[in-house]
Amino acid sequence: MLALVRFLHVVSMAAWLGAALWLAGDARRSLAAGPDAARSFFRRALASLRVDRWAGVATLVTGGALIHFTRVWPALPPTLVVGMALGVARAGLTDAALRPAVRRLAARLEAGEAPGTLLPGAGRLAMLSGIGHLVWLGALAGMIAAT
Repeated sequence: MLALVRFLHVVSMAAWLGAALWLAGDARRSLAAGPDAARSFFRRALASLRVDRWAGVATLVTGGALIHFTRVWPALPPTLVVGMALGVARAGLTDAALRPAVRRLAARLEAGEAPGTLLPGAGRLAMLSGIGHLVWLGALAGMIAAT
């Protein structure tokens, strides 16, 4: 059972990392390509952020299961606690900042704003995505240091 949970944990972590990795570059290209490309981007981005959310939940749940099955509770290594906190922070950043930023840009496009005027917002998406991936890297480092 432990091997299965560990496998699912690694798969969900990989999906979590990769789900929105492409977001920033695709935003710039799609907004520069016109309204139809921008609309397609927003559909892809929101779908990707849903995958990101569920992969994050799966990562946190399987991480909790690993803690249970390995019986390290309550003597969790400090780096593991930091990694878990960063994982939760990464999930919160996506739901509290990145997803709303994508939705705001999509709403502005649907309100008739030209895609080119939304390009500064693509920079914000890149910044938020970059911060999220840096936090994710910190979480991964905490997990690796704990093993």
